[in-house]
Amino acid sequence: MEKEIELKTKQLVDAIKASDLYMQYETSCRALDGYPGVFDRLMELRMKTIALYENATEEELLEGSDALAEQYEELQKIPEVNAFLESEEELAHTLRKISAVVLKAVNMRLPNPQ
Repeated sequence: MEKEIELKTKQLVDAIKASDLYMQYETSCRALDGYPGVFDRLMELRMKTIALYENATEEELLEGSDALAEQYEELQKIPEVNAFLESEEELAHTLRKISAVVLKAVNMRLPNPQ
């Protein structure tokens, strides 16, 4: 990568990390550390959800979705899990917006998902 782009990218990353949004995300990550195994369970549920939506028949999808929803509900009884999921989604949303602005600004032509 060109030096100037590397520098500006680092500055953007530093700005993101200095934001209240990122600080809240980091705080919520640390709060999850008080619940050993919970983060791993969340990630496992995500992987199962992705696999289910990619590979399941319609009937399997309905049954599997219900089972996964029950497991998510159990984890969401922990307030720190909800705080993590909310802050993670807010940060991910911001990162998607940044990416979209950059792609549009450089006239990157990508398929438009509907």
